[in-house]
Amino acid sequence: MSLPALAGKTAAILVTHGFDESILINLQKQLNEAGVKAKMVSKENGLINGWAGKQWGLSYPVDGVWRETLAVDYDIMIIPDGDQHLKALLSDSHAKRIIAAFLREKAPSLLIGGGVDLASSLNLVGDVAPDHDAHVCVDDHVVVAGKDAPISEMIDNLALAVSNAVDAVDAA
Repeated sequence: MSLPALAGKTAAILVTHGFDESILINLQKQLNEAGVKAKMVSKENGLINGWAGKQWGLSYPVDGVWRETLAVDYDIMIIPDGDQHLKALLSDSHAKRIIAAFLREKAPSLLIGGGVDLASSLNLVGDVAPDHDAHVCVDDHVVVAGKDAPISEMIDNLALAVSNAVDAVDAA
């Protein structure tokens, strides 16, 4: 896949307390290697805590807050897995506004694990779902990945979604 499509892009990673820490750490590393500026966007300023297995994980700095975030300020949206943080996303009007804006405008988006269910419950994506926990698929601009899918496969498909978005703009 053509990872240069990702270089110079800015990604909004929508998170709050309880996101799946193991996925996020590896995802951030590979995004950085691909030249993506990954920004943690959360409900509150300061630090948020990841979830590591069956206990709280490390604290992570927040780059922006939902109430001040516009989808047009970012090229890519990423929603990682994590039951606790997905509940917060689903119940927050600012988070729902951001998610809806990204998906409505067909911005490249990566939905991981429960992030797929969240977008579906908001009626923002159609019948796009990974076949199992370790699968990744792309539907035009939306990449959906099972929680156990390889991060490299997620990144490759995200590059494809970015290329699709560029092609759609060029065709218009």
